[in-house]
Amino acid sequence: MPLATQQTGPARRRLSALLEAEFGPGFVLSISERSPVGPHAIQIQPDFTQNDRTAGGLDDVRSYLSAQRWVRAAVQRADRIYTQLDAQTLLYWILNEGCPFEDALRQEGDSNSKCTRSDILTKSLSACRLLIVRRALTYLLRAHQLRATISSASAIREEDGGELSIVFLTESPVLSTKEPDKVSIRVGGVDVPKGTLRARYGGDVSAYDLLREIERRLERKESEAARAGWLYGPLVSTIAPIALSYAMLREPCGSRVCADEARLQDAALVACSVITAGAVMADGPSASDVDAIYNLAMEMELLPTASARAASRLEPFILIRQLRSLARSAHVASSSLGTVHPIRRIIRSTIAMSLDSLGLTADPYVAGAQDECTA
Repeated sequence: MPLATQQTGPARRRLSALLEAEFGPGFVLSISERSPVGPHAIQIQPDFTQNDRTAGGLDDVRSYLSAQRWVRAAVQRADRIYTQLDAQTLLYWILNEGCPFEDALRQEGDSNSKCTRSDILTKSLSACRLLIVRRALTYLLRAHQLRATISSASAIREEDGGELSIVFLTESPVLSTKEPDKVSIRVGGVDVPKGTLRARYGGDVSAYDLLREIERRLERKESEAARAGWLYGPLVSTIAPIALSYAMLREPCGSRVCADEARLQDAALVACSVITAGAVMADGPSASDVDAIYNLAMEMELLPTASARAASRLEPFILIRQLRSLARSAHVASSSLGTVHPIRRIIRSTIAMSLDSLGLTADPYVAGAQDECTA
């Protein structure tokens, strides 16, 4: 199913269909981070544009939900209902749909948006970020069925960043309002504060230097994994460019990026977390944690919405941050899933294809991944 129609996840789509079958159309479902029933609740409100259902009419809806075995809790507040569903039911609905990004991302990205490893490493830091943001937007818009051409121009002072000019060739149904034919967005530069990192390279840090710093951190991570008996492929050569991209995409386009020791370490750890999400850990507790599984399912539920928002707002950081949250939840829930749970494959596929929608290469076993610029 195209991403343009995937602004909601499987839980909201399935629940919406059940409510429509029972009560008729006319409900708006969204995710509430905070609610009377806990975090990540599904919020149900009447859609008064489709029917004249009053807030009092929601009593029947709440009673219906409370009677279902697959509902953990349902509480009514004024003109809305907050509900949490059973964790295993959520996983079943996700498995029933499969990877929500599979059909949408079968197309290759625009060849003009691809680049080699040397294309990035020969650039200044600010020019490197401009290139990474440009490619991320090219792939993201294509994933949402929006054809556009994107050109870039550096600022007069290259360290100030640059500007992207986006010319839309088609109108995308994912966008809430019709976009103008052409928009320009500012891309901030990259700062390396004074300190050991800057001093190590004589005060002038390049994109290649940052990549080497990330690789050193990943090499230590790989050594630790090897000592623990957990080998997960060519970690350094594959994940380092993705970590560099994360460092450049983690902030809104117009904000400047700070590249210091702490943020490089964080980028390396986040890239490891994202790429290995869904893998079976060699150790750790095996007790079932229902809340951990529920949080994992809801993070997957939120991913299509985050992708649509990222495309609509032309801000890749929205999807990047959601991927980080999903990876964190996947690792927390890993010991509760069992070693052969089919949701692991869905997690890996979903993350891989989400990264593909940003112009990244997520699979460390893809032939030639070391030669292709994946950041």
